[in-house]
Amino acid sequence: MPWCGGLACFPDVLIYHSFALVRQLDLTIGSTPQPALVDLFGELARRGIAVLFSAHDLSIAARAWDVAMMMIRGRIVAQGAPLEIARRYGGRWRVKIVERGGERVFELDDLRQLPGVLSGVEEATSVEVSPPDLFTAFRRLAG
Repeated sequence: MPWCGGLACFPDVLIYHSFALVRQLDLTIGSTPQPALVDLFGELARRGIAVLFSAHDLSIAARAWDVAMMMIRGRIVAQGAPLEIARRYGGRWRVKIVERGGERVFELDDLRQLPGVLSGVEEATSVEVSPPDLFTAFRRLAG
């Protein structure tokens, strides 16, 4: 990845507005996200450099960023920690328990409810816990 000379000055904020870069990170455009780029942005953040870029793949924001903003029609409709946005607008925690007799799905407001749900399970073959997601939050906010 080519570096610009501006990084040598250790800026406080780095703004990426490159369609080519966003395309490398964006699953919705049809390419595979580049984990090395996400790791690079994380390293820059650990060095105290804020990184601002846009992406359409909300799963990247959920995994990689401390703060996310959602814009719809040019207006900021939500901002904060990705998990907090997902909790506020994206629904509930989903717990799928597969047992010999079939599967059960529970929706929880708070993950602290999980021990109560699992206390009634005796012979599960698998338990899958999924957090609220940003894509659902975006769909709800977009109406």
